[in-house]
Amino acid sequence: MAEHPLIENILTFWFSSAKSKTYGQFQPMWFKSTPQIDQAIKLRYEKILEEAKKGRFDDLQKTPEGMLTLILLFDQFPRNMYRNSSKAYETDEKARSLAQKALDLGFDQKLPEFMRPFVYLPFEHSENLKDQEKSIALFESLGNQHFLDYALNHYDIIRRFGRFPFRNKYLKRVNTEEENAFLKENKMM
Repeated sequence: MAEHPLIENILTFWFSSAKSKTYGQFQPMWFKSTPQIDQAIKLRYEKILEEAKKGRFDDLQKTPEGMLTLILLFDQFPRNMYRNSSKAYETDEKARSLAQKALDLGFDQKLPEFMRPFVYLPFEHSENLKDQEKSIALFESLGNQHFLDYALNHYDIIRRFGRFPFRNKYLKRVNTEEENAFLKENKMM
């Protein structure tokens, strides 16, 4: 799979082993995590994330699998490690920058289709409307209705509020009345 041990470590953890029956299939932990999974990711990858922030693994950007590894490390893993805190979003800009570089290099097209959404998710996680539009276009090109529906939902929230209201309390932002009403209607967020 990979020439660097960290690539194989992270991709096998996230997508399962290529030898596994679940390889290439939707993994429940991707979007329905548990405190146990969040803690396992934190214990296993927090120090690696800190090293990555310092540039230790920048050489992984040379391959599609390496780039995906870094995107997961900067985008998905903090959402698990630091759930319900501002730290969950601290590396979003870095993840988006890597995702854009991956697109520019055509790396997403060199990955198996089931891995591509994770190159695209940093745009969906952005509070910038242009990033949201890019997210929709990318998920439309993928042809996966499940991911596209989520992208459209995120776009609608950013178009309406200019930000994700459910992040406000963690980012010390004051809710508007409209955001408070939205949050009451959408408790799962």
